[in-house]
Amino acid sequence: MAKEIPNSTFQIPNSQKGITLLFSVFVMSGVAIITITIGFFAVQELKASKSVVLAEPAIIAAETAGETGLWQIIRQDSMPPDCTNQNNPTELLDSSRTLNMKCMSYGSATLEIKASVDGTFFLYDPNDLNGNKNPGYEWITVTYKSGGTSLTVRVERMDATLVSSTAISPGSQPVQISLPTNPSDDNRFKVILSSAGNVTADVNTNLGMPDFPTLNAEGCATGGTDVSSCLTTSNAFRRRLQILVPR
Repeated sequence: MAKEIPNSTFQIPNSQKGITLLFSVFVMSGVAIITITIGFFAVQELKASKSVVLAEPAIIAAETAGETGLWQIIRQDSMPPDCTNQNNPTELLDSSRTLNMKCMSYGSATLEIKASVDGTFFLYDPNDLNGNKNPGYEWITVTYKSGGTSLTVRVERMDATLVSSTAISPGSQPVQISLPTNPSDDNRFKVILSSAGNVTADVNTNLGMPDFPTLNAEGCATGGTDVSSCLTTSNAFRRRLQILVPR
């Protein structure tokens, strides 16, 4: 006679309930994180590839602007427009997506004055040396950087008429020297710095230092079809070079 096995129901312990569901959630979350990560890196690679495509023509455009700017300054004895001009012309390098521009800016200059040897610079209109006798200089700021002896700053007009003479002590705060601005006068100046010892000073004016111009050369390449928007759109690669051109 066969033995009858009674029906029985397998009971999952309370401590194990929901483990399968929780494990499934963990697996799906991991897959989602991996997918998002791969997508992120894929997007970054696409952006990097696009930047590489635009970088080379932009760099070449900037170098071209720098070379043509130096040629204009050195060989043609003329200056590119001032960077403060908001309507500086741009040059289209090809028929599609690359352009460049160049302009001049004027900043401060760090001068090393040797003991008993005068250091001299001039304040004038770099674009019209002899024609513009009122270039607009209003003040000179001199900052004593290093040294152990007093620095004398002598300002003269072009006919050697004395305008001012100022002594600056070691370690002093920046000194601002006002310049005459009468439009009927010749307001181009010669500035002479002298000291009994070696001194380093930083010098600037309200218009920068004309003897130490900086040629700003910029190239731009865009991925769009409108090259005129190259300098204003984020869908572009820009390269800027700053070239100090002492005169």
